[in-house]
Amino acid sequence: MKFYSTLIIVSISLLFFSCEKAENSVSSSGYNDYSSLNSVIPDEIILPKSFKISKSINGLTGDTIVLDTVFQGSTGNPVAVSLQLTFEANSFSDTKLITVISSPSSGSIQFLPAMSFNKPAKLDLLYSGINLAALDFTSNSKVDFTFINDSGIIENILKDEVKINFAKQELSTKKALLPHFSRYAFVRKSL
Repeated sequence: MKFYSTLIIVSISLLFFSCEKAENSVSSSGYNDYSSLNSVIPDEIILPKSFKISKSINGLTGDTIVLDTVFQGSTGNPVAVSLQLTFEANSFSDTKLITVISSPSSGSIQFLPAMSFNKPAKLDLLYSGINLAALDFTSNSKVDFTFINDSGIIENILKDEVKINFAKQELSTKKALLPHFSRYAFVRKSL
């Protein structure tokens, strides 16, 4: 009897204390909405979990969203996601719940809600331990980080750097300037 009452108390405590405001939540519950990314994702890739983080941001004062995590990839290897999304003061008006959906297995990232900025948001992003060959990259590939519209059309954006490290299976970009929220991805550059 003592065991069951302890079990019930622990279960109720976990339920009560695990509920958290959505304004600062991180989720890896397998959020996969890739219906309009088909032009970027090869059919044979089975996408593992995406990472979704949300934070309430006051656009008048600015703020930063940070995500650093490591998880086990589909082949058992560690996959790391490191991102920092920075909003300068007066980037937008009001306070908005900003959501970032990071999808390392597709080399993409999505931002919600759809909105444009007075000052671009700055993104630093690193995907490490991903299968670059499954994304159609080779050891000789050149990479870019771009906006992908709903029709699958790729549009260039400003950024300080974009790198591929085939030996480490890494894709990264630094200070990518996001003029609006939508879907962005690492893509192969044509020579």
